[in-house]
Amino acid sequence: SILVGSSVVSTLGFDLKNRLKDFNYYHFGFSTYVYLPNFNKINLKNNKIDPEFNQQNNFVRSIILSRKLETFVIIGARFPRILNKTRFNNLEGGIEGGDWNYSFKSLNNLNIDFETGFKNSIQELSNKNIKVIFIYPIPEVGFDIDERLKNRKFFSNVKYDTSFEVYKRRTKSSFELLDSIRGENIFRVYPHKFFCDSEIKNRCITHQNKKILYSDSYHPSYRGTKHINDLIIKKILEID
Repeated sequence: SILVGSSVVSTLGFDLKNRLKDFNYYHFGFSTYVYLPNFNKINLKNNKIDPEFNQQNNFVRSIILSRKLETFVIIGARFPRILNKTRFNNLEGGIEGGDWNYSFKSLNNLNIDFETGFKNSIQELSNKNIKVIFIYPIPEVGFDIDERLKNRKFFSNVKYDTSFEVYKRRTKSSFELLDSIRGENIFRVYPHKFFCDSEIKNRCITHQNKKILYSDSYHPSYRGTKHINDLIIKKILEID
């Protein structure tokens, strides 16, 4: 099994490796990374090309395509940030700091946009009989839950959950992109089915009892990753 993605996806790696002891496990994770071979990532502030992005993708692609045995490639990223080109605002006072200042351009055909390039890269893997498991968007929070805790105690007059409706609007284009990629080797895992509209109707939770599910405003904590990995392991066992 090969885990590929940005820092959000990388948080899953430690627990996932421990639970996939019967599999050969590889993990490729980089900050603000997305699997997108033959594309450059460009900083819009200075119009400079990130020299590492294409190198990372070429390396990961070569490793995946070199596999001779049955291979599961688990792929995720912060697709809502990439496709919306904005940081997260939960519309309830939780606003993620910073701007999103990057674009992606094809090395071979400037008319190929991000969505088409991503589809093509996944189709290449699928055509090689590699089983691809998409991790759909993990709910963003918009605030650091630790900063909302006082002396590690939860107070009923402070909001710790977020809107499921905001999540659905925020991730609409992400779902459309991932849903559009089909094939017998394409599989899907939906983290929101654990986090959202389950314990609290129309809300996405950030903790269970007093166990925190996020380490900041969007990275899942170790406990949060275990719940996401439950879904991944279940999917692998269904396929295998």
